[in-house]
Amino acid sequence: MASNRRAIHLVREMFTGVDRRATIVLLTSSICLVLWHFLGNYDAWLTRLSAIAIFADEARRLAAFALLASTVLLLGIIPLVVVKFILRDPLSEYGVRLGSLRFAAICSLLAAPLIVYIGYSSAQSPEFQTVYPINPLARNSSEALLWHLVGQCFWYASWEFHFRGFLQQGMAKSFSVPLGIGVQTLASTLAHFGRPEAEVFASILAGLLWGALAWRTQSLLAGIFQHWLLGASLDYFIGRHF
Repeated sequence: MASNRRAIHLVREMFTGVDRRATIVLLTSSICLVLWHFLGNYDAWLTRLSAIAIFADEARRLAAFALLASTVLLLGIIPLVVVKFILRDPLSEYGVRLGSLRFAAICSLLAAPLIVYIGYSSAQSPEFQTVYPINPLARNSSEALLWHLVGQCFWYASWEFHFRGFLQQGMAKSFSVPLGIGVQTLASTLAHFGRPEAEVFASILAGLLWGALAWRTQSLLAGIFQHWLLGASLDYFIGRHF
């Protein structure tokens, strides 16, 4: 009985004590990432929707939209709602603000040529060509690629908010900034499993750099732009190849 009371007390402490924020953030992120693992997959959506779509092109478009919508919902909107209505913290404390715009702009401009070059180099690899763009329709025409890149703005905004905002700041507010950066880097690296090997290893460095950038600028804007530019460059050069 004593051990049961201690276990109940421990659970109560997790959700009401000093670790309440960390517990809620980690559990929310874990649930959202597990769901995203199963729902954030184009081929899986295409299989589901092919049964109800009249035309194959319609199923492909619906699958692309469902992939984007599930990512925005699970990585962006749900954590945002948790911050606003459960944790009752200002969204500005999680990077949803302008922050140090001058520093962010300088860093982004200096990094842009290297980012585009990395996208170009990766696009030459057959390993990347089989995975990207995540919406295969983007290979069909310039118009389709343009709409895909617009949608990717929401994709990367949700991604950066989840890892460099929700996870990183949630841990930093409860413990420390280095721990917050470390936790989100671990989670974002695991979220890359199944992607090309080079990308998985590179995601460790990216998590550290974009995490530090989010802390320095007190904003997610620079990370969103740089991450989007990397993905857009990769998709553009692969699209040109095909």
